[in-house]
Amino acid sequence: MSQINVAIAADCILAYIGLTKILGGEEDIKILDEVTSFTKLLHSSPISPHIILACPITIYNMGIDKIKHLCRKHPALKLIVFNIDPKEENVMIRLLKTGVMGIINNDDNPSIFAKAIRAVYRGEMWVKRKTMLEIIRSSNKNKARIPRKELKGLLTPRETEIITLIAEGHKNKTIADRLYISEHTVKFHIQNIFKKLNVKNRLEAALYYHAPPQDQET
Repeated sequence: MSQINVAIAADCILAYIGLTKILGGEEDIKILDEVTSFTKLLHSSPISPHIILACPITIYNMGIDKIKHLCRKHPALKLIVFNIDPKEENVMIRLLKTGVMGIINNDDNPSIFAKAIRAVYRGEMWVKRKTMLEIIRSSNKNKARIPRKELKGLLTPRETEIITLIAEGHKNKTIADRLYISEHTVKFHIQNIFKKLNVKNRLEAALYYHAPPQDQET
């Protein structure tokens, strides 16, 4: 079992203590020392984290533009923002578009943290289907790099089935169950889809799927 190094960037010690207790019993998750800034984390930490759990205040203090730069400069580093109000859909959409891989809302069960960390570590996005679909709806007017009608020519029938389920907001396990295949096979197909469509994650793949054909764009 691979060990997942997790750093917590929070605005108060209570958040760090609380998350340490929540995740303390997870054998595959190692909590690193608390950090107060991303700069300190990236340049001073003796152990490189795989995942950063960040609270909204830490994100706001750093600034969305710097978060976007961080995600691009350190693609192996995955960011999860926790304690987000589920009503703040615009905030969640903006965070995900900058490269944040996971959103944990303030009304989620604490058991979600370990599941989200493992999913994001595997390269999946962790976000509620409602939020994912809202992002897709808000981006439908964006110019598509690949016309929708050409997707069938680019993807195999199985890949088309999988990207359809991704675009509906389903996670790998659900996709595997629906198609009667293993999660490993789902991951294999998803990587092929990413390469063929030249996208980096599930969100971009979903946006491609829902993008209108170029001859329908305004």
